[in-house]
Amino acid sequence: MGVPFACRLTSQVTAEPAGCSDTAQSEHFRVVGVQESVTVTEGEHGGKVVVIREVVLIEVEDLEHHGKHGTKPQRAKSYRIVVDRQPHVLHQHEVTGRQILQLAGKAPDKFTLTEKLHGGKRVRIEPDDVVVLHDHGVERFETAPKSASNGDAGFRGPLTADDAEYLHSTGYSWHVAQDSGGWAVILKGYRLPAAFVPSEVDLMVRVPPHYPATPLDMFNVTPQVRRADGRPIACLSVFPFQGQTWQQWSRHRLPGDPWVPSIDGLATHMALVENALAADAAS
Repeated sequence: MGVPFACRLTSQVTAEPAGCSDTAQSEHFRVVGVQESVTVTEGEHGGKVVVIREVVLIEVEDLEHHGKHGTKPQRAKSYRIVVDRQPHVLHQHEVTGRQILQLAGKAPDKFTLTEKLHGGKRVRIEPDDVVVLHDHGVERFETAPKSASNGDAGFRGPLTADDAEYLHSTGYSWHVAQDSGGWAVILKGYRLPAAFVPSEVDLMVRVPPHYPATPLDMFNVTPQVRRADGRPIACLSVFPFQGQTWQQWSRHRLPGDPWVPSIDGLATHMALVENALAADAAS
């Protein structure tokens, strides 16, 4: 064929001489060309065709591309992934959550890891979980701090397209609301850890002016939440919004984990909310 190839795969089939497709695909290779030679031998089954397929292994598969388009990547020599919006190229077929966190310079005991799939769906990846890179497209991996400080702050404002995609992926009914205090996004029937009563609440995150340059902070719930064992919950207050009194949970990023506008959004803030609730439930 006059085309250089990386390797050669030879297979034999018993059949009459026949043409062969210009492209094909196996589990491990993308076929970039097919060359056929025919050897006819005598025997009760007739002629024997020897098909020589010349194939090349994909150099780099871009998981972000496959994640955005909902397509399945193939096995490759290397894989391009995005962690906290920063690209990395890995020269292996499998990687653990711990190794992905290390790429972002994040410690597994201080940060959680989530993969964002096609359509905005998020899946939590534990440190020892193994991610098979050619299994499915991943638009990006996102990290969020496990710890939040208890204290004061406040805010309002509109959502980004990425926020809306995240909200659609959660399965919760949600809406954006506004009053004189500013904008907020409200998730209906948000499920709480078993340590809390009631088990479901409406959860509100206020969106500040100039978001996402200005960070999201804290969260609010209604009806008011208490611990099932009667023990107090630290750093709670009340916040009025649209004629309702919301229970405000003062949970903030630690000084060492600042908000990064090019990386963070509602998805990473809600990961922080989940982590804060889990920590309060376990304390």
